[in-house]
Amino acid sequence: MPTSQSPFFFENFEQMQSVLYGDSEGYYYARDGSPELTALETALVQLDGFDRVLVFNSGMSAIASTLFSVLNSGDHVLVQREIYGPARLIFEEYLPAFGIRADFVDVSNAEQLEAHILPFTEAIYLEVLSSFTLCVPDVKTIRQLADAYGLLVIADISASFGYAKWHPYLDFAMTSLSKYLAGDTGLLGGAVFCSQDRVQHLEMTRSTLGTTLMPDDALALANQLPGLAERHQQISHSGLGFAQGLRNLNAVIDVMYPRLDDKTAVGGLVSAIFDFSGGQLVEFINNLRRFRLGVSWGGSIPIVTPMTAAYRPEVLSSWGIDHRLVRFYTGIADAAELLDDVEQALTKTNSLH
Repeated sequence: MPTSQSPFFFENFEQMQSVLYGDSEGYYYARDGSPELTALETALVQLDGFDRVLVFNSGMSAIASTLFSVLNSGDHVLVQREIYGPARLIFEEYLPAFGIRADFVDVSNAEQLEAHILPFTEAIYLEVLSSFTLCVPDVKTIRQLADAYGLLVIADISASFGYAKWHPYLDFAMTSLSKYLAGDTGLLGGAVFCSQDRVQHLEMTRSTLGTTLMPDDALALANQLPGLAERHQQISHSGLGFAQGLRNLNAVIDVMYPRLDDKTAVGGLVSAIFDFSGGQLVEFINNLRRFRLGVSWGGSIPIVTPMTAAYRPEVLSSWGIDHRLVRFYTGIADAAELLDDVEQALTKTNSLH
């Protein structure tokens, strides 16, 4: 039998032929699967109500592979206006080269969304939660609209992964496993949840593009699963407390924190718009001491991401994002300590003006 390594080996010609022809199950090349990958996928699919899950070598490869597996030249996609920057590039720069058109729309307005549906529209693409303002699209209403027109609903659920079951409303749900699941490990990975009848073409796309997660990383990610629920609880406790405290600060104009319902707090991402002018935003960020400055999140470490450090103000404006928006990630840190850090940074910033 094939062994758990790459490449795999066979006992005889007949066994090799049977596996490669697809007449029997087995492993033959790590790009097409491994025991470690199967074990991780088996564990992940129990977290949601989808029939199948395929694991990829990054969140972006999961997104790209899904889109390339379902879209064809001449298709049209409606895309949520506020999405992750690299995902946006796929719709703006790459898909058009294959004759696939994308329009960015306000998915919170069902009438406007419906008005943009064309005879050749194939899918609606969402982020649940959105990357910057952390809004939760009305996925149920969007599903009903999609059903009326025979459209696919595809969503990146990285920021709500593990907090809600989206399978009644989505045809494909992608997540970055590098975030909440990987924690502080630094591992890259992505996953796509879908139904059994949609998995075969996606699996072929994964193999052809070479976007499969390798065995050692699959094993390492699987080892992170047992503590996921506890980490979620700790992170959400910190995130909710931090969001509530930010609302009491005079320098804060608006606070965005996701709640799926009255009881469910979702993770450690908190966005806020500050009443800053001139260089105050830069000074404030540089005065923070507890937050690390970066773009990734999902582990135990508090992280701050000022939007203008990642995107030019004019670009943010074109997306409808206030350039004073700052996204925080609390990790498992004490919310009171993080609020103290924000207050001391604001005090130092104001004392300079």
